[in-house]
Amino acid sequence: MVSGGYIGPDQLVFGGRSGTPGNYNYSARFSELFRDHTQKQVPDYPFSWQAPTQSSQKPDARAFHAAVLVADTAMVVFDGVRQGEVVDSTVWFGRFQNAIWRWTPITLTSTDNPGPRYAQEAVYDASLKRIFVFGGSSSYGAAPTDSVVWSLDTSTMESGTARWARCAADAPRPSARVQHSLTPGGYVRKNGTEGFRSRAFLYGGRTTWNSGARLDDLWTVWFTDSTHVQWKTQAPVTNWPGKRARHGAAFYGPAQQVVLMGGDLDGLSVPDSAVWVGSAYACGSCDHDTVTVRFTPGKPMVRGRAGLRASMFLEDDFVRVPEIFNPAVAPGSQSQWSTLSNAILFQDWYPFSWSLPSSVAPSARSVFVAGPDSVSWLLDLNAGTPTWTPWPAGGSSTFGRNGGSAVMYRPG
Repeated sequence: MVSGGYIGPDQLVFGGRSGTPGNYNYSARFSELFRDHTQKQVPDYPFSWQAPTQSSQKPDARAFHAAVLVADTAMVVFDGVRQGEVVDSTVWFGRFQNAIWRWTPITLTSTDNPGPRYAQEAVYDASLKRIFVFGGSSSYGAAPTDSVVWSLDTSTMESGTARWARCAADAPRPSARVQHSLTPGGYVRKNGTEGFRSRAFLYGGRTTWNSGARLDDLWTVWFTDSTHVQWKTQAPVTNWPGKRARHGAAFYGPAQQVVLMGGDLDGLSVPDSAVWVGSAYACGSCDHDTVTVRFTPGKPMVRGRAGLRASMFLEDDFVRVPEIFNPAVAPGSQSQWSTLSNAILFQDWYPFSWSLPSSVAPSARSVFVAGPDSVSWLLDLNAGTPTWTPWPAGGSSTFGRNGGSAVMYRPG
């Protein structure tokens, strides 16, 4: 298992292990997944792995640790299991400086701390400059240690120090566990009294390391301040992902979606391949502490996986070259649309903008819809009974609503 964080167009991965029980090999490898967005006319961006240059002082080889991105070019790695199945309690701060990834061991200045721990999950709250941690065990193969949320102050890590704090939380709260997921849930309006807060979503896991039933509970945790959190549970609804552990989870911010994938399921001898997408959005000004997350099955992975990590690219990247529509060209000639070949592929997915000259549109008050149909459509609002008609004239007069369509209204 590896841990990683998202930086710009790259995925960073540190550590992990390979081998079989009794003969595990732990790694201190630090890798970067680079996405080349300069390539054109390709079905997807090319990806390649690189090994950034590191400082001589760096974290020991480990697995089942936590790695959290705390800035565009900084990451914190802590705890985990080292060679010999020794559970670790060290904290490391890494930053990309002068073309080198420089690691600094952190001195903990607090006496109350989670101690050695592995198989925990962690998220970062940028508004509080705190890493929040839940779950994990202090002894290899043992039951989870506690159900406490711990927070780690990152504001002094540049100087080599940090403090842990035990967070207060009112009941109810989730049980102690391992092999669960905890993914950031965005900075949204909690309610009219408390305003905007950061949140995270916890799903599933196990109450023992390699035995016992898996869990299917979903919890939202709200980060009130550096030492206080609020938990809220949600009962399963229709299309529930079910009991699972060692699954992957990610959060897609623009759509406020929780994505679960893979993992180990009760009664299944091989890892699951399912992907579940949960909507956690109300509206920009709505209260989110009453939102019911509703899951729908997504397209499954090619094969089942467990013990995986997932992350989302934060941009809405669209890999196709922009196209230009010429309404003067007759439909059916396959030449109404032409590519703008000198445009780079890396771009945000903005709403399309269109300009219809008055000599082309039937009237000034027109709505123009483009694609993904082979025919474009025009709605003339000056007509006695406005109807959709293909534009230019010809083809079917039935307007079908298609996903991904672009709309432009040309006012009078």
